[in-house]
Amino acid sequence: MGGSFRSGATVNHPKYGRGTILRREGDGEDAKLTISFPGYGLKKIVEKYAGIKVDE
Repeated sequence: MGGSFRSGATVNHPKYGRGTILRREGDGEDAKLTISFPGYGLKKIVEKYAGIKVDE
């Protein structure tokens, strides 16, 4: 699952809505994702706590 969270991927977050992953730091589900959410700006989120889904 973690492999799909990479730079450029579009994701959906339960609170912030759609966003684009700009950076991924680290490996596995402990990785930190920097995501740009329109209207909310940049958010740094730990992958396993994010509750995000990749748009297919």
